Amino acid sequence: MISYLLAATLLFSGDLHIETTDIFQRMDVDEIAVREDGAVYILNFDESRIQYYDAEGKLIKNIGKRGQGPGEFTFPTYFRFADNHLFIYDELSGKISIFDKEGTFLKQVTLPARGLRMVRGSGGWFTWTTEPGHGKAGQVAFSKDEFATEQNAAKLPDVVWFNQGLRINNNNGEIEGQYSPLSLAPMLAVAPDGNTIYLVPDPRKFEVKVIDGATGKITGTIRKDAKPVPFDTEWAQEQFADSAQFLKREGIGEGKIKKNFPDFFPIIREIRTDPKGNLVVNRWRGRPDDNDYSITLDRDGNEGDNPYSWRELQRIAGFVGSHGYVVTYDGDEAGLARVPQAEVKAFLEGHPIEDWSRSRSISISR
Repeated sequence: MISYLLAATLLFSGDLHIETTDIFQRMDVDEIAVREDGAVYILNFDESRIQYYDAEGKLIKNIGKRGQGPGEFTFPTYFRFADNHLFIYDELSGKISIFDKEGTFLKQVTLPARGLRMVRGSGGWFTWTTEPGHGKAGQVAFSKDEFATEQNAAKLPDVVWFNQGLRINNNNGEIEGQYSPLSLAPMLAVAPDGNTIYLVPDPRKFEVKVIDGATGKITGTIRKDAKPVPFDTEWAQEQFADSAQFLKREGIGEGKIKKNFPDFFPIIREIRTDPKGNLVVNRWRGRPDDNDYSITLDRDGNEGDNPYSWRELQRIAGFVGSHGYVVTYDGDEAGLARVPQAEVKAFLEGHPIEDWSRSRSISISR
């Protein structure tokens, strides 16, 4: 770690702003919020808390803890700083805890249903689910913070969604399962200011709904001509090989598994926004060993230049003043560097993150 710090100091005028986080894997920028005054919030998933740092990178306090009481979390998976408040979503309890910007607990709100996925815009929450038979399926809903009422922000296509991986069901001794090497689901991305929400209803089409983050109203649609790439069955079988080993150990024959191998890859693989609020679309182009086939579009769908690759954008938590805040990881612990804007690209190239593995499992019994 000492040599790494020396290298950062010698090569760049930026510094490792927050070196000790107690987060022992790569952080997503969605788990970091940088305030306009330079203060930083970081979601520590394993410890079920938000870590609050001042503008100099000093830890002020830990917000929340593991538990089921007011201001406590069991499985916090999403948080957002907006309107000078912190909103933390606990997926297991189905509740949102609201704190002021200094970390004082204000109230807790219970969601109208379990199993919802969600993002917060500048004026409220956008929720959706792809669970079959769920009462909220088929639409993206927009609700204010109390969830007293909701409106339909966008309709989702009537398709069978599936998630990446292997799922096994034991129905009274009858074993059956499904395997998919990729996921197919709606995608939402939020601009840093929360004023624009980008929605991909169906990743098999290059069609993006632009939604006002304050009102939940659709303001436009971005469309591009794009041809799907034939699906790589050989690659899919290679991915299944790891699952096949598990099935063999469990005594489950491969014939019991239905494989979701489509004829074509989806057109859109992932979406996110850049620090300026532009939409960045990462597309499929076949065997996904290379995950950077992205284009950048403004709110009107005009294509522009982006100096950062898809992977580099996954490390930029935001820009405040003349500095960028960049995720670091030394193979042991995650950190956050504060780098002059003009040097962010060079810092990313000079300090790559080789290990991109992540784990989000937790035991709530301890």
